[in-house]
Amino acid sequence: MAKFVSTLEYDKIPLEVVSHVKKSILDSFGNMMGGLNSLEATTVRNAVLEYDKTTDATIIGTGRKVSVPHAALVNAVANEGSDFSACGADICMQTATVPAALAVAEKEGLDGKRFLAAVIAGYELVFRVGMAIDNSTMRALGFYPTGHCGPFGSAAATGKLLNLNVDQMTMAFGLAGSQALGIHAYAAEGMRTKAIFCGKAAENGLTSCYMAKQGLPGPAWVMEAEDGGFMKCFSDQKFNLAETTHSLGEEFYSAYLDFKLFPCCHYTHAYIAATLDLVQKEKLNPQDIKKIIAYVTKVQTTTIAMPERYEPQSVMAAQFSLPYVVARAIKDRKVDLSTFTEEKIKDKETLELAKKMDFVRDPELEKKFGKYEGKDFTMPAKLTIITKKGKELTAQSIEPHPTSELLEEKFSSQARGILPDSKVSKIISIIEKLEELKDINDLIELTRN
Repeated sequence: MAKFVSTLEYDKIPLEVVSHVKKSILDSFGNMMGGLNSLEATTVRNAVLEYDKTTDATIIGTGRKVSVPHAALVNAVANEGSDFSACGADICMQTATVPAALAVAEKEGLDGKRFLAAVIAGYELVFRVGMAIDNSTMRALGFYPTGHCGPFGSAAATGKLLNLNVDQMTMAFGLAGSQALGIHAYAAEGMRTKAIFCGKAAENGLTSCYMAKQGLPGPAWVMEAEDGGFMKCFSDQKFNLAETTHSLGEEFYSAYLDFKLFPCCHYTHAYIAATLDLVQKEKLNPQDIKKIIAYVTKVQTTTIAMPERYEPQSVMAAQFSLPYVVARAIKDRKVDLSTFTEEKIKDKETLELAKKMDFVRDPELEKKFGKYEGKDFTMPAKLTIITKKGKELTAQSIEPHPTSELLEEKFSSQARGILPDSKVSKIISIIEKLEELKDINDLIELTRN
């Protein structure tokens, strides 16, 4: 792992991988601005600004600067604030890696190629650690995968930008892995604690590199240690250590990154797509619906398909509520940022429609869920709507993949709430040719409000 990061060269990365990662960086900038005014991002930002008067790195979407680690922390929390982050191996990939790389590159005045290589190094490591540890098992044990795997991405990106050698990078990974954190207790109460885990993953991986650079050793056997090793602690013995280095440097998993089309838990996305398909084809309205049957997997019965999800008590709980998002998809014929407001989650017609949903475990979906088919991380859905006239309508879907045009629209819709249109279009243009950028500060300057 350390050797890969230290020796990775931008010119050896396939162009299609670079192109895909540039889309993810644009997406991340949009998410940081889209989540800027979320409760968790606002609270963390205000807390940091109260005691950090450093001016080394920018809080995206504002005119404020703080220290490099705190910029990574605040921007990562904002990136997760709207629950719009791109995923891979069931991990929110951008949230730790991009904010950490951005803060370091800004402080050091580095160019676009180095920034891109650093982000790709981070993605490659997070992907492989996530696949090695079996995230479905980690989740079943109550751990939050992004908070645990994210520090490796942040450390890889930071170490690449700081030119750490193999020994230093090894120590940095040891320190980063030792600071893995995040439990799923937040989900039951609909609290946004998970965004804090993402922020700490960005900050901890970054600071691990600076400490390793100064000579602080970390456990070189952090992954496989028998007593307290990362894999043993968080996987219930169901792990494949070889995945951490499988085809590393030969096959780039960054190309498999999935972008979110809807700002909610990605376990719900295929159901939203299936619902919208039925609603549009059959011209359904809420008053037409007698019953909804959602066929689900075991992991979904502990995240999006539980009795408490019928009446979400917060915006975050609504983002993790299959009954709510399907009801809003039927009612509004869309699911976007406007779906998740305090007013809408209390709408009586929506809640009555949500209560018409039954959950049925489906062993066939279970076999396919969370597996890779080519470049697609499959999270299939099956949904049946029974109308009051007795008609049974069934649709199956997989998580939809937005086009480049939709990703630009997604970025613009989030950024326009913070920046003028002229800056929004310039950011898109610069990131399209990010490898030509001489100083990342020229891009960051456009995000200052």
